[in-house]
Amino acid sequence: MLTNAALYISTSLLKTNQKLKPIYVYSIAVLIAGVYVLLQEFKVHDLGGANVFDLYDVVFSCLGLILVYLYLIFKAPKHSASS
Repeated sequence: MLTNAALYISTSLLKTNQKLKPIYVYSIAVLIAGVYVLLQEFKVHDLGGANVFDLYDVVFSCLGLILVYLYLIFKAPKHSASS
């Protein structure tokens, strides 16, 4: 959701000289998702429901975020900024 929203804003609402490259959008989206997931795993917030700390959840959450980032960089469709 974060990636789609940021790509839409970048390609539709920003001026041509302000548009973000997709790689930046992907990086920011994965970073925000990572902060959300890790803060939930370390019980800083309970936005996703009651949570129990588990080291394996943290490890595999990080692994999943890394895999998603790699997928977005290498396999995701290329977006062009149309005017």
